[in-house]
This record gives sequence, C-alpha cells and structure tokens, in this order.
Amino acid sequence: TAWTGEAMLVLSFVLAGPVFVSRFNLATQGLAGSVTERFHLLPLALCAVLVALSIDAIVRAVSPARGRVFVTAAAAVVVLLRAGLSWSDVREHHRPTVENYLRNVLAMVPERAIIVATGDDRTGGFMVTRCALGLRPDVDVITPVYLLNDWYPKQVSARLGFPVVHGERPEGSTVPVLPARALLEQLVATGRPVYVTGWFASGLERGVPSYPIGPLIRIVARPSDVPDPARLAALNEEAFARFTLEPTLPRTGTWGGTRMLDYARPWNVLAGAFEAAGDPVRAEAYRTRARDLTPR
Repeated sequence: TAWTGEAMLVLSFVLAGPVFVSRFNLATQGLAGSVTERFHLLPLALCAVLVALSIDAIVRAVSPARGRVFVTAAAAVVVLLRAGLSWSDVREHHRPTVENYLRNVLAMVPERAIIVATGDDRTGGFMVTRCALGLRPDVDVITPVYLLNDWYPKQVSARLGFPVVHGERPEGSTVPVLPARALLEQLVATGRPVYVTGWFASGLERGVPSYPIGPLIRIVARPSDVPDPARLAALNEEAFARFTLEPTLPRTGTWGGTRMLDYARPWNVLAGAFEAAGDPVRAEAYRTRARDLTPR
C-alpha cells in the first residue's frame, strides 16, 4: 500500500541518516570533516524524496496555480541561498593544489622511483595520474595500509617482481600489523629511489636514514647518503624552482592546505639544521620560507 511504502521510506531515511551517522568515528573538522561530507549524500538522497512528497501535499492544499508559484519561489530562494553560502567552500575544493602536488612530485622523482603514499587524496590521486592520465608509468606507488589486506600485496609483488613485505598477524591477534621498517629496508635494497609522502608508522622516522626533498622524504640506505645541510638546501632550491605553486595559500584543514604542509617540511628541517650549525641568519631565512608555505 501507499502507507507501507511511505513508512518504509521514512525507516530507510532513519537507517541511512541518524543510525548511520551514529556509527561515524571521525571528527567533523579538518580532513575528517571532508570525508564525513561524502556520507551526507546518502541520507540527503532519501530526504529529497520526503521533501518531494511534502511539496505535493502543499500543492494539493492550495490551488494548483498558487501552489506552483509558491513552490517555484521557495525552491529558487533555497537554491540561491545555498549557492551563496557554499560558493566559498566550492571554490576552495576546486583549487588545483592537490593536482599540482601530484604533477610536481611525478616531475621531480627520478626514473623507476618507488613512492610509499598515504592519505586518500594522494593515494587516489596517484591512481588517477597513472591509470587515467598515463603519467610516469615507470613510477610505482605503494599504499602501506592496503598491504594489511590479502589482495593488495599480490598486486604490488607482481609489479615489483618480488614478494613484498605485507601485513602479518602476531600470535594471539586477529589484527594484522605491517612491519613498516622492514618494508622500507626491502624497497631500498632494490636499488631503486625510494620516497615516502610522510611517516606512516609511529617512530618510523627514528633510525631510518632520510632527508626531505620537495614535498617528499627520500629514504636512503646509510646515514652517509644523507646530504649535508648546504647540499640539501641546494637540492631543494633546484626542485622548488620547477614546481607549480598557487599565488595564494589554501585554507588550513583542507586537502590543499594539508598538502602545502608537505612543501613547508624541507624548509623547517633546514632551519633546524642551520640553527644547530650555528647559522641563525640562514636558519631564520628558511623558517620564514616555511611560514610562507604554511596555511594560517
């Protein structure tokens, strides 16, 4: 019956709306808020049907002519109001910051580089650049969290040509754990250039020879392979000279704003290095450069 259909629609909205939202374990600020926004579409789609039924009821309650005028005017007001309130957010979401990041990274890394990437925007973005745009097919991008699954290590192993380190279940545990340090050591042992987009395990940065170059971190085999501060500064100056960056900074807490922090990282590291070397003038210059790349 019609009543049963409407009841099922209301129950579906309750399930897809309040019940589903109650299961969220993400914050509503920053990048987690951006992820949460995607799931708002599910209850909104069902709510649209309820709104349509309500509009039909309003039109039936008044004369058809007056009802159509009322509904049209109300819809126009809602659309214009929502468009005005959303314009700033929509413009921010359509910034080219993340795309610039992906293109800058792929243009920077040498042939046959391996990039260990984290984050939805970087992981999905590199998939698009490889599969849809066909950029840098020689570069392999690995997502460490996916190595905890059964299917992903097989794909990565086939691409790299050897069984890659993957998630293991410790005795007495049902949750797999990724030996992150062993993974990096295995990749570096291939002789291919290895980079990470960020440290993806707690304490991983301690004891792993590395240095920041552009928005990435280069992983090397030995501490002696890490360039001295002057050489590292020159390498980053050379890399940044080829980057495409926007004239204005994106908002903090957005995908673009978070990616800009990757660009600030090498200058913060250099500031600390020159501070420790007793060169406060150069340290402050690099600290200022990092601030200029940090959304505030």
